[in-house]
Amino acid sequence: MSSSCLPVFLYELSQIPDFPGRASCIIFQSVFIDAIASVQRKVDIVSRVCKDLLETSSVREVMGLVLALGNHMNGGNRTRGQADGFGLEILPKLKDVKSRVMKSQLYSIVVTLVSFLTTSCKKVQTPWCNG
Repeated sequence: MSSSCLPVFLYELSQIPDFPGRASCIIFQSVFIDAIASVQRKVDIVSRVCKDLLETSSVREVMGLVLALGNHMNGGNRTRGQADGFGLEILPKLKDVKSRVMKSQLYSIVVTLVSFLTTSCKKVQTPWCNG
C-alpha cells in the first residue's frame, strides 16, 4: 500500500460502524482463545497430578512417613499440645528441620528411609511394600 492510499484506507475504516469496538472485539477473541488454551493446559496438568496422587500409593506412604516422624518429634512438646498431623504448607520447611544426632535435614532422613524401605521390599515383604 502506497502512502497515497493511506488516507483513503483510513477514510474507509472510519466509515465502518463502530470500527474501534469491532477491532477491539476481534483482538479480544484472538487473545481469549490463546488464554483459554493456556488455562486448559494448566487444568490438564493439575488433573493429571490429582489423579496420580489419588492412585499412587507411594505418595501416601511418603506422607505417612513424614507424619510418623513429625508426630514422634512432637511427642513431648506440650507447647504444641502434642498435636498429631501436619499441614501441606510445612513440606517445604522439611529442609530446615535438622536432626540433633545425625546433623542432617529431615527431608534427607525421609529420602534415605524411603530408599531403604523400597530396597527392602525387593528382599522381604513388609507393610511398606503392600501399596
